[in-house]
Amino acid sequence: MDIVNVAELIKMTKEEKKNVVLIGIDALRADFLGCYGYEKETSPNIDNLLKKGVIFENAFSCSNATDPSFTTIFSGKYPISHGIRNHGAKVTNSMLQNFYKREIRYLSEILRDNGYKTFGIDWLDRWHKKGFDYYLEDYMVKKQLIKILSKIVNRFPDILSKKARKAYDTFSSGPIIITATKLTDKSLELINNCDKPFFLFIHYWDTHTPYNAPKRIYENFKPEKDGQELEKLIGNIRDERSKNSLLRSVSAEKGTTAEEVIARYVSSIKYVDQEIGRLVKHFKKQGIYEDTIFVITSDHGESLIEHGIFFDHHGLYDESIHIPLIFNNLPVEGKRIRGFVQHVDIVPTLLDILKIPFKESEFDGVSLVPLIRGEVNSLRSFIVAEESLYENKIAIRTNKWKYIYSPSKEDATCRFCGVIHGGIEELYHLESDPKEMRNIIEERPEIAEILRKSLFSWLSNLKRKEEKRLISQKISKLKMNRRI
Repeated sequence: MDIVNVAELIKMTKEEKKNVVLIGIDALRADFLGCYGYEKETSPNIDNLLKKGVIFENAFSCSNATDPSFTTIFSGKYPISHGIRNHGAKVTNSMLQNFYKREIRYLSEILRDNGYKTFGIDWLDRWHKKGFDYYLEDYMVKKQLIKILSKIVNRFPDILSKKARKAYDTFSSGPIIITATKLTDKSLELINNCDKPFFLFIHYWDTHTPYNAPKRIYENFKPEKDGQELEKLIGNIRDERSKNSLLRSVSAEKGTTAEEVIARYVSSIKYVDQEIGRLVKHFKKQGIYEDTIFVITSDHGESLIEHGIFFDHHGLYDESIHIPLIFNNLPVEGKRIRGFVQHVDIVPTLLDILKIPFKESEFDGVSLVPLIRGEVNSLRSFIVAEESLYENKIAIRTNKWKYIYSPSKEDATCRFCGVIHGGIEELYHLESDPKEMRNIIEERPEIAEILRKSLFSWLSNLKRKEEKRLISQKISKLKMNRRI
């Protein structure tokens, strides 16, 4: 084959395969975006993507913590199926070994096997690196340093002075912020040198505490009046270490108000939105925008002061699990879909759009293409979400009701706040109480019982499905070994 034909073949391949950009905006709750009804101008660039795309108004995460959520986003499986049900240091080696034994394919692996160059602009590391040709490691140094220092601090707790201990706590608390500007810069650098269809995953972290945004943006959202002083507001947090950690994370100085912190959260959304705008503008300038599918979502939401949960995402209330989900560059314009969808649906939907074959049994989620085409109005009648980091709870949510179950008082007690948020079991009538403020489980026990049975039946079916998949996987391996 001569050089001209090779060039034509590369061009044809690029035309046949759409690029994919998956943007995960950490701790971004849906109701703070303009396209989801927020009154302030936080997201003009994200909103603009709807001109040629679809928005899912009732999209929900399957967990309220980062590690299990992103594992679900990339695997198309619920945390109960993939096994990563906790976050950070709480993800044990045995949990990880179990995850790898299940041989769950990531979206990045599937796309790489189908001729894509895969870029992960993220620093969560560990199993999240699966399937990426390039994974951001420029900012791993602080993570490793914290690990080393923590061993020293824990081994010699009485030797360190109060000043040294305070310096360590300050250094190690909160996330390691890599600004949206730097992540966008790195993304543009990588795609500029890419000569084949690519999958780009960008994990923007600025919307997570301590809510990072340039001062010029914050000034546009700064509250005009005095508000609730943060130190007094969080006084009910019983765990002193949690309380001090929260103050260090979100309070720049004495007298900081909750309204100022919320304004920083709003500002961080605007900042990330501007960087997404810069990314899209570059794609248009390079002539690759039309050949690219953009997906915008978040791993979970954020409770600002609701339910006595301050600037974190524990609790299974809508502010922590109702997330944005937008697909851009599809043959629809500004379509709004009200049917329930979840993170588990992202992978099968993308594969369906890209015409990459897959077995439906491989995923817990389903393709949303029938919803996008208008062939159906709904694909599920309820969603399920769970948490294990600070509380052990699981929720089932319909259009009308939400039921939250915890097996015991100990499981229901928040390990961060030291209190039980809502109750050991909770029931909310969402039509009359959309903010989930009034637990009516004692008033409507018959509704709670119906939802509890539906939840446990769903869990049993999901467990059986995963067991069946694992057995089928083992049988396929045995057959393959016999052939060899």
